Amino acid sequence: MYSELSGSELIYRPLRLLPGDTSSDIIQCQLSKESLQRPPVFEALSYVWGNVADTLPIAVQGQTCNVTRNLFSALHALRYSNRVRTLWIDAICINQNDLKERNHQVGLMGRIYSTAKHVVVWLGETADKDDGLLNFIKASGEDPYLHWTGFPAKSDPFSLFFFLRNPWWDRVWTAQEAVLARELIFQCGGTTIAGTTMMGMLRSFNRHLSSCCFDMRESWDSQIPSADTLSDVIHMVNQQMQLQSIRDRRSDKSFCQVISHIRHRQATDPRDKVYGLLGMVDDADSISIDYNSPAEVVYEESTRRIIAKTRNIDILVHVVRDPNESRFSGRANSRLSSLPSWAPDWDTSFDTVCNQSHGVIFRLRSLRLFNACGSRHFSVLTTSTEQGSLWVSGITVDVVARISPMTYSTGDKTKAIQNWRVMTGVEEEPDRPYPSGGTILDAFWRTLCFDTSTSADPSQPDLQYERAVSHDRVIHDTFWFISLLSLYGRPKHDRLCGEFQDNLGANVFSQRVARTILDRRFFLTDKGYIGLAPDDVNEGDMICALAGGRLPFILRDASTTSKRLGKSTGIPRTYKLVGDAYLHGIMDGEAVAGVNEENFQTYKLI
Repeated sequence: MYSELSGSELIYRPLRLLPGDTSSDIIQCQLSKESLQRPPVFEALSYVWGNVADTLPIAVQGQTCNVTRNLFSALHALRYSNRVRTLWIDAICINQNDLKERNHQVGLMGRIYSTAKHVVVWLGETADKDDGLLNFIKASGEDPYLHWTGFPAKSDPFSLFFFLRNPWWDRVWTAQEAVLARELIFQCGGTTIAGTTMMGMLRSFNRHLSSCCFDMRESWDSQIPSADTLSDVIHMVNQQMQLQSIRDRRSDKSFCQVISHIRHRQATDPRDKVYGLLGMVDDADSISIDYNSPAEVVYEESTRRIIAKTRNIDILVHVVRDPNESRFSGRANSRLSSLPSWAPDWDTSFDTVCNQSHGVIFRLRSLRLFNACGSRHFSVLTTSTEQGSLWVSGITVDVVARISPMTYSTGDKTKAIQNWRVMTGVEEEPDRPYPSGGTILDAFWRTLCFDTSTSADPSQPDLQYERAVSHDRVIHDTFWFISLLSLYGRPKHDRLCGEFQDNLGANVFSQRVARTILDRRFFLTDKGYIGLAPDDVNEGDMICALAGGRLPFILRDASTTSKRLGKSTGIPRTYKLVGDAYLHGIMDGEAVAGVNEENFQTYKLI
């Protein structure tokens, strides 16, 4: 069936889908060889393979070829009755049994999808009950003024939820295919929807829900038993809007930023969590596709190469662990178990809506505001290619002296913050001097909001954060007063006056705090600093400013729990990376100011 793809590196196989009149006709296809330098007009199919054990036969080059049921349905729907349709479909156009060809062709997929005249998104067969939803998607996508208040009454109230839970919206490869497409066409059964219309629907949903269609929430709540369904839809819509911002080239195209928006997506092969991004990012050209390498090696080497390419360690912000995981004992909800502590586990299973990646995305968006390492860039410290280790340099700023209980174990956010205020002495001595200047209360409220301003609209997917200003202190005070009223069951009306009337600002501040403290612990240091660290943090862990790190990082001595400060001599000790942190008072390079790089300590992370 397959002949060797020899010659130019840009050779690929388009598929000619022969015409057929009825569903009973056997699907017949022909393959050819073409160059992407001078390709014929073709379309590329974006779809989900489905159950690989559930297959149906088609004919390719006159031979029987089994394809998954979902692809079989797509071919039936896409086939013209009177003319050939030229497509590119990965499952057929790549010889999946030839590993060398697979490596090569997967590397071309970004070029293939960006060259295709259209990318056709196959969302599966439809039923009569789907007509109302599809008609409303078209109407709202084409008319931005169409209100959503009556939507559930016009369709099955669960329909939009299930539509956005279609597996296509949640796969790694489909993200790249959609981002790179010149033009998207969505197809549901026999119904086609232009990509611009689909995106118009998503924008319309966001705009109307946040401005004029507040009643929609009540309508959904009355018709849908699950109170979380509308919230789930809001999160799913925002995730697709983020993808569109990458497609429109508005977002940062770095590997570190792009993967934060798609790491919740699924991939049958864990290596595709990396390979499926390479066509979308602009700093991963040194990563080669090799399906001979195990996923652990792919994750480790790609992390190392991204760090070397960018000369920063921003990607280490992605090191998070499942809250159900027992410290460093293993990686829950992952197929991998032998990754070093510093290599992000892209295979960790995050729930689509409520997961730690939200906190990661927030911190990554805020990175440009901070520079804990000053002007120091990451530099390769050794030519060693020892698997499992990463050599970094920097200084140990302080040691964790005291930590709060886990945030999610305290239940109520207000109670957790109240405990932190007692822990720091804010309630008794709010004006006590803080080590880096200002008062302990100033340091506390800025830590709560990651020292970011709450003046911007948090509903915007492309929100750019700014540093907090003095007015944010007023917003914090309003937030805390309202929080206490709620905690003690007191009515909120008529209790705020004058400058404390900014309820909307307090609500935004509350949302910011929720993102900031998600799966974080509050901590105090030996020197009296305060900050936030991952749930894995232990008393005695070191807070370090590392070259190339815009945030501080928590390291743990891999051989001892003793507290160590200063520069070590001789063979560097080994450390485990616990994760990134916020330490108020060192976020702008104060800790490394005046320290020569030759005086930096070398840390071997394992």
